Amino acid sequence: MRKIRKPDPITPTSYHDEVLLNLGHFIALYSSLERAVHMIFYKYSGLKDEAGRAVSGGMRLIDVMAMTKRLIIARKLDQQIYDHLDQLFIEVSKFSAYRDKVIHRQWMPEGTKKEVSILNLVSAKSSSSIEEDVVAPEELRSKYRELQMLLIYLYTHTLTKKQWKHYVRKGYAVSEAPWFDKPGPPAKSPQQPRKAALSPRRQQPS
Repeated sequence: MRKIRKPDPITPTSYHDEVLLNLGHFIALYSSLERAVHMIFYKYSGLKDEAGRAVSGGMRLIDVMAMTKRLIIARKLDQQIYDHLDQLFIEVSKFSAYRDKVIHRQWMPEGTKKEVSILNLVSAKSSSSIEEDVVAPEELRSKYRELQMLLIYLYTHTLTKKQWKHYVRKGYAVSEAPWFDKPGPPAKSPQQPRKAALSPRRQQPS
């Protein structure tokens, strides 16, 4: 049997290679984002990992986040937990949309040496609705760093109070968790905006 040679380490040899290498770093880290959201669901639902997987496995990320927030309210957990996650999940949704864009759109590396474009050639309803975005290594590196910070905040929610205090003492990267130090009131559903008043019916002609 012929011996298979190990592939050489990936090193960018062109601007396009550099873009794709940084894209790979971002996508690999994004998978940790999805895992963090599911782990948060397991914790605040009160389910063990196996039972949590049976419930959330295959669900869209946006649905897992919505269900987590509903369960925090239903189980009367700390309002601070709800408020903090509510803000974090907004950022998760932004990263999810960005990831979908760079993964599902069509890449056009035939541009200049300093340009790689992605277009919605397949999903566009007409030629006039085709969108083009230019992706640069600097943008992907920036997204990667922002994603690292978001993961620190998210993974803090997977910790117990004892674990959190231990990590703080050791100087590990964790965010503040005021619900451990000063518990707040039970979480409540945010106020829904009032519906606009119905316009008065026209009077029927006499």
